[in-house]
Amino acid sequence: MAFPNFGRKLHSQIVWPLVTAAIIAGIMVTVMAVYSVSSVTDRWVDQVAEYRIEDTRHGFTTHVKHMEYSLDLLVTDAELRAAVGAGDMELTAETLSLLALSVHCDYLELWSAEGRMLASSKGEFVELPIRTQTSSADLHTINTKPAFRAI
Repeated sequence: MAFPNFGRKLHSQIVWPLVTAAIIAGIMVTVMAVYSVSSVTDRWVDQVAEYRIEDTRHGFTTHVKHMEYSLDLLVTDAELRAAVGAGDMELTAETLSLLALSVHCDYLELWSAEGRMLASSKGEFVELPIRTQTSSADLHTINTKPAFRAI
């Protein structure tokens, strides 16, 4: 007499095949769900990354434009130009500290064309030799734009 695969009792003949079928079906459904959901999550992650990149790029662009606008205001400031033209670095440092407050900046520095710091808003300054003749062309040598054109 041959015994069935799952035993002689009715319980063994019904429950074990159903449990086995449920486990196999569960594994198949899990694999299918992971496969279908992975493409959705991949697209979502890509979209979030693209949004963050664009948002960061926009933030940097806006910040650079604001900095350029502030620098344009600083370069055309009459008091700063007069202080630089007179060679009075103490007055230039004071003017820079007031301008730093007006453009919401922590620290401003004035650099020469040779790359030396002439004055800063923190009160640091370098004495310049007295110029006997000052032309308005000398004041246009302050080139602030290239540092912000990298983007």
